Amino acid sequence: MKYSPQKSNKYKGGRRPKPDAEKALYKVGGFWLTKAEKDIYDNKFKASGLENQSEFFRRIVLRGALKLYYQDSYTEKMYYELLKIEREINGISANYNQAVKHIQSLQHKASLVLPLEMLQQLTFSLKDKFEQIVLLFETFSPSAGRLPQSTENGKSK
Repeated sequence: MKYSPQKSNKYKGGRRPKPDAEKALYKVGGFWLTKAEKDIYDNKFKASGLENQSEFFRRIVLRGALKLYYQDSYTEKMYYELLKIEREINGISANYNQAVKHIQSLQHKASLVLPLEMLQQLTFSLKDKFEQIVLLFETFSPSAGRLPQSTENGKSK
C-alpha cells in the first residue's frame, strides 16, 4: 500500500467499527441491546403477562428467572367452585360437631330426638355437597368435552 498524505475518513485508527447488524441500538434498563436481543426481550415481556416493562425487568434482574403460568379458564372455574363448596362443607361440619357435642352432653335419652334429627339433616346436606363435588369433576372432565384432550405428541386438539 502506498503512503498517501491525505488520511481516509473511513478508518482513523483504533478498533474497527462493528457492522450495523451487531450494533446495540436499543437501550433497555440501562444497557444496550441489538435488534435480535431486543426481539427476544419483547417476546419474553409479552409472554410474561405483565403490563409494565419496569416490573418485568426488575423481576428478571432481582429474582432471576421469571416463571410463566398458563391460566386455563375451566380449571380456574372449577377451582373457585371447589372453594365455594369447601366453605359450605366447613360450615356444615362445624354445625355437625356442635350437634355431636350436644348429644354427648345429654343424659336423658328422651331428649335425643331433636339433636339426632338435626344430625341427620346435616348428614344429608354433607351428602349433597359431596354429590356436587362429583358432578363438578364430571362437568370439567376431558371426556365431557370441556377440557382439551392431549394427543400423542403432547399438543392439545
